[in-house]
Amino acid sequence: MRTTAAPGSFALSARRMLNKVPEVTIFFWIITVLATTVGETAADLVNDRLGLGLTGTTLVVSTLLIVALVFQLRSRKYVAAIYWTAVVLISVVGTLATDNLVDNVHLLPRHCGG
Repeated sequence: MRTTAAPGSFALSARRMLNKVPEVTIFFWIITVLATTVGETAADLVNDRLGLGLTGTTLVVSTLLIVALVFQLRSRKYVAAIYWTAVVLISVVGTLATDNLVDNVHLLPRHCGG
């Protein structure tokens, strides 16, 4: 049995998704750059403060990211606190994952270049 989507359902779905992200303005880009920059500092700070080691900290912060993403995906509209929490946590988890690759797996060199 084959079903087809109702006409315009893709457009409606796309509109719903766009309602969950902020308008792209100069402030969006400033906050995005700041959130990305915060990732490195926050990852190091959380790792030092929790005392769980790099892997333990990565697991804890990854769990927080999953929770934030669940809230973001369930939200029917843009909620700044949920959206930007997810963005910052993505940056922190990405930094922690890279640190794990460098320090624990030795997959990447510690310092590149001069």
